[in-house]
Amino acid sequence: MKNILPFFLGIVLFSCRSTGNNSINQADTLKNINGFNGAYSGMTPCADCPGIRLQVNFSPDSMYYETSEYLGRASRFSDTGRWRKSDSLLTVDFSGRDPHQRFFKIVNEDTIQMLDGTGMPINGPLAEKYLLKKSRTSGN
Repeated sequence: MKNILPFFLGIVLFSCRSTGNNSINQADTLKNINGFNGAYSGMTPCADCPGIRLQVNFSPDSMYYETSEYLGRASRFSDTGRWRKSDSLLTVDFSGRDPHQRFFKIVNEDTIQMLDGTGMPINGPLAEKYLLKKSRTSGN
């Protein structure tokens, strides 16, 4: 019995031991599973112009950057917000003068779909115009 107690004590101590590298690797794995980032662009419809060139960027630090260029006009707008991911839904919260939200659905690793103001897919003949493709630049 005397010899068994140190044996079990050794097993308990060994199983409770943790290394710094292990916790860092676990954090990296969780970040890769739950994380999302990248720059996407596309040409979305416009009611009174040829189209809107939309560029969005989801930074790893949860910052969102958006630039909209209205074709046929000298109009270019930028906005920033904070994004969060739940399953395949990306929600962007804008604060400031006009607090609002924007929603996207992750279609695959190269494509996101812009959703309407309630987070629902945009249907109809222009639905495909709301797909944004991942940008392949040296900055990504």
